[in-house]
Amino acid sequence: MKTCPYCGSKVEKLDHLRYYCEFCTMNIPSDLVKEDCVRISVIYKERASKKDLEKTTPELMLLPTVDLLFLLKEARKQRNNATSEISKIKMEIQKVGSASSFKEAYEVLNEDYKFFTKKMYVVENIIKTRLGYIPPKLDKHFFDKYIKNVKNKTKNLEPMIDFNQYNNQDLNDILNSLKDRSYNK
Repeated sequence: MKTCPYCGSKVEKLDHLRYYCEFCTMNIPSDLVKEDCVRISVIYKERASKKDLEKTTPELMLLPTVDLLFLLKEARKQRNNATSEISKIKMEIQKVGSASSFKEAYEVLNEDYKFFTKKMYVVENIIKTRLGYIPPKLDKHFFDKYIKNVKNKTKNLEPMIDFNQYNNQDLNDILNSLKDRSYNK
């Protein structure tokens, strides 16, 4: 049975591209529809590259939160690299006493700094809308804990309840059958 990936309700096929969930009152793309109350799956990669930062804001908004966290780490790294290089050029300018020979390199690095700073802001703000905060430090400890939660097989893979099979039953009967189901695992 085709079911909604959000609530587990049976969905109605609208056409080959979409289904409709009456409970959620929304159209669901056919590639998101699940079978037998399986939860929505999140496909992610545990890294990001400098090239990923070239995505547009609408493209970034479609990424899973875990990908955005890795991307934020990359944006902060690239921004710090640009800052370090700018500092090195400023020291060279002070040594030489003339900025003309370093002007082009300084302008390129300055543009890189602006780009990575803006991308960092974009990713931080998308994350903030999802998590309610911007993680201050994205270190190994943070990612180990976060990835452990993402991979939590017990809760993340637990199927939703198919209430269609409990039509005309009392809530206590439903709860008792669910308890029996969990004890038999």
